[in-house]
Amino acid sequence: TDALGEQAAANATAATATGGDVIATVSNETKAYEECPLDKHGCYCCEDEYDGSIFNFTCRTDHHGRYCCGETCGEEDIHSSTSCFTSRDQLRQAVVEYTSSNITISTAAYQTYGNMSDWCVSPLDDMNAVFAHLPPSFNENLGKWDVSNVKNMSFMFDGAFSFTGDDLNQWDVSHVIDMRGMFADACCSFNANLFKWNTSSVLETSQMFENAQIFNRDVSMWDISSVKNMDKMFLGAQAFNQDLCAWGRGSGGAFPYSAVTDIFRDTACKFEDSPVEANKGPFCASLCDLTSSSSMTHLASLSVALSL
Repeated sequence: TDALGEQAAANATAATATGGDVIATVSNETKAYEECPLDKHGCYCCEDEYDGSIFNFTCRTDHHGRYCCGETCGEEDIHSSTSCFTSRDQLRQAVVEYTSSNITISTAAYQTYGNMSDWCVSPLDDMNAVFAHLPPSFNENLGKWDVSNVKNMSFMFDGAFSFTGDDLNQWDVSHVIDMRGMFADACCSFNANLFKWNTSSVLETSQMFENAQIFNRDVSMWDISSVKNMDKMFLGAQAFNQDLCAWGRGSGGAFPYSAVTDIFRDTACKFEDSPVEANKGPFCASLCDLTSSSSMTHLASLSVALSL
């Protein structure tokens, strides 16, 4: 090994011993490993510009902050791989491994699949319960996921205690049919904005936010024209108190008055009773008197928002 290689190896050894970042000295310039490419094992690799050789050392990964060593540099970078998950079960298995409390399993999963926020899931049409009942610390940003082909999101985040749902508003859910229990028991952190969602294909929203205790976002602009069942949709969502009178006006179609049992029970709604077709309400925060000035004002504001 030339002098530069020996110096770089010494740097790596020192970094491992102290828990510091690995630094490579290359042709008289110091380069942080974060500037170098990752190989398929999650190790940083830098090219020695002095003689063109490639070397790698024990080094810090960017996900768990743990070390890996002894692998060959220059192999395919899994983080830029175009391979995609092709089945719901395959994705679920990867999620379970990635979020495992076993350090060996979770590290291996990261090195195999890369950062979860960058996973390719576009071929999938079923995501039933893929994040259900994971370790309580689970809270990944999934905003970049392409879910445009998904039809089933039932119980997708069931029991996700710490999940905040950052950037889910960007998802294309236009083909989703089943949202049953999607955020059920996401009790403690979930309060994501979802107002941009195109829900025109959704048939099932029963238990969707059941026991999502801090959820309180305006979903009055959702197109619920296809929904057949809303039983217990907000049951136990203790903070929820939104005005959903627009739903009673059809929002593009008939409201399923016969399938809304306990929709607002145990919420912060002023009116917890289930809506009645004869009265076109109540809808949580309002009795929804269609002739009242406040209702007309709310309708006008919704029309403006939808046109933007």
